[in-house]
Amino acid sequence: MAEQRHVNIGKQHPTSHKALIASSAEAKESAAAAGLDLSTTAEFLDQAHFP
Repeated sequence: MAEQRHVNIGKQHPTSHKALIASSAEAKESAAAAGLDLSTTAEFLDQAHFP
């Protein structure tokens, strides 16, 4: 298994970090407008096992 490496994207790629934050905010707004419960979705994703 490959070694995990953490990168501070805010320091190394600030423009990408800002775009990621904006995208996340837009996704949250869209989900709320669609009536989705993000706390349930986040809980599901926390428990999911991705390969």
